[in-house]
Amino acid sequence: MWAELPTTTERQLQYLEKQKEVGRFFYDHLSIIDFKASCLLIVDSILLAILAIVVDKVPQASSTHGLVFIVNVAKWVGVLAVLISIALALLVVWLHWFSLDDLIDLAPAGAKDAAAANRAAAVDRKFALLNKRTLRYRFAWVFAFISLLPIVGLMLLHIYESNPN
Repeated sequence: MWAELPTTTERQLQYLEKQKEVGRFFYDHLSIIDFKASCLLIVDSILLAILAIVVDKVPQASSTHGLVFIVNVAKWVGVLAVLISIALALLVVWLHWFSLDDLIDLAPAGAKDAAAANRAAAVDRKFALLNKRTLRYRFAWVFAFISLLPIVGLMLLHIYESNPN
């Protein structure tokens, strides 16, 4: 008639299972962000290569039209933006994983006060790291996009100046 109350061992096992779920959550999300940042590094290297090719082609064509200053500013904006994107992406994939002890707190589930506060603080630190990496990843994409704008502009300038019409 009455449901049996879980024993201390059952409670500890339930608690450990929840801790494993928390660990999997953080590991999965950090793995996804790291993978995306690695892909962004590939995109950044392609943008840097395209920028080098475009920069090599444009100066000769633009020097006759008085656009040297604008072309130089566009080159440096593109290079700096892609380098900032690379630096931010590298900070995302910086190898700082949690240890098993960080992910699974072996304090008993019934413990109150200090142990509970320590667990809450540890979870907050993990979320802060996850948020910090996510923000760095987003800003890295913004700078990659910014580096794309001068590339397109310089390519259009080169096409315009190389067209005899």
